[in-house]
Amino acid sequence: MSNSNQVLLLRAAVPVGGTDDKEDKYLKYFEDARIDLHTLETLQFRYMNLELLKEYLINPINFSGIVFTSQRSLMAIEQCLQDHPNLYPVIEQEWSRLPAFCLGYATQRKDFKPRAEVKPLLFPGAENRMKALPQNLHLQDVYKSIPRNDLDKNIRQYVSLKDIPRCIIFFSPSVFVACIDILKEIQAIPPLCSFAAIGPTTAKSITDLGYNVVCYAEKPNPEGLVQAITAFLHPL
Repeated sequence: MSNSNQVLLLRAAVPVGGTDDKEDKYLKYFEDARIDLHTLETLQFRYMNLELLKEYLINPINFSGIVFTSQRSLMAIEQCLQDHPNLYPVIEQEWSRLPAFCLGYATQRKDFKPRAEVKPLLFPGAENRMKALPQNLHLQDVYKSIPRNDLDKNIRQYVSLKDIPRCIIFFSPSVFVACIDILKEIQAIPPLCSFAAIGPTTAKSITDLGYNVVCYAEKPNPEGLVQAITAFLHPL
């Protein structure tokens, strides 16, 4: 039997040294809404192909701009700059003249300025990126997500201490894939609990795998998620 007062948010790791504090805002917004929210980090991230990324950054003339779909793709750039300080003038003087496109919660460096161009765009993204992205991007994997080594233990420990929650929220399709087998083993799946999603993309990924999603945030931010969960927990 599920705990009717608890909601579990399964999310990726909070970026170390990042500027995005929205993970903490989720706790605050749910607390203000008097919803008992618990969170577990499920994924860890590893940089990859940074030497290749350096070669692309050295040659901005080959690109019309750059795309960031997450804060971690931006942090890969930061890591590359730390490893190769000689890149700073190129970023500040040449890439700053090209447009930077930010999706989701990505944080834009002040060096990247918007401007329209027609050449390919450099895209440092996740290894398991969505296949529906436009094909005219120059895609480059610079990090990958993998399940945390302690994921199985942490989920089982949570359920042992707190019981199965009323609702489990998934922060991304990757989080769902990493967790679903564990959740099935401990029967923390519908109908014993409900599944929710951070946004429509994650919701579709879950339903495509055969699971019902009771609600998702129309806009994937703390306010939108609280509104969706509140409507589910306390229907009119």
